[in-house]
Amino acid sequence: MKRTKYYSFQEVIDLLALQYPIEDVNYPSQPNSANTTDEWFSKAVQELGLKLDLVGFKASSTIIPSNVIEKFIDALIRNVYDRHSKDYIAEVHHDYYGYDDENLDLEEAKDMAFNKLINVINLTAPRYIPIMVSYVNNYEEPIKMLESISESFSRYNDTPQNEQDEVDYNTPDYATNMGKNKNVSKIDSGSVIERLKSLTESFRSIILDWSNEFNQLFLNDLQVEY
Repeated sequence: MKRTKYYSFQEVIDLLALQYPIEDVNYPSQPNSANTTDEWFSKAVQELGLKLDLVGFKASSTIIPSNVIEKFIDALIRNVYDRHSKDYIAEVHHDYYGYDDENLDLEEAKDMAFNKLINVINLTAPRYIPIMVSYVNNYEEPIKMLESISESFSRYNDTPQNEQDEVDYNTPDYATNMGKNKNVSKIDSGSVIERLKSLTESFRSIILDWSNEFNQLFLNDLQVEY
């Protein structure tokens, strides 16, 4: 007869704290704990010899640097943990009831849990991280005016030109003066009331939407089969 053992997110993290301690890193012991190290997840991924495979991000990007991506992912998993710490994230199956090696089962549960988490991150990060970056850059002024920027360059040349000289008089060396102009204009996209209405109807919690992507990984007591 097949036997199934379920392990919660907290049980997996407790194994990490016991078997994979990291200097200056406190794994979470309860939701919203102030003692938890913010980077515990990314540190654990490194400690376990795992890696994220985020397709579409440039390693040397200055627009969305790798350290910013890591901070968003750490914040995401903290949120996921706070919501699902007591829910089951892994199940270990045995073909008979006589098997009883809790240490091996926990190791298998740990591998299963991290593979699930990393897979969802890999598939969803390309969608949510650019939105998170835009949100952070604009959340203090969500209905600010739209900007339009135009640039122009001018060069004036009054050097006498002789076609037989075969000289390119359009180069900077022959310019009497040069100028570069930049114009920035701002416009309102609608009345304040209209923009507030649009904000109220359209604004969403990005971190909530992203963390919802992980709900499928977890089971509660009413969903498990003993």
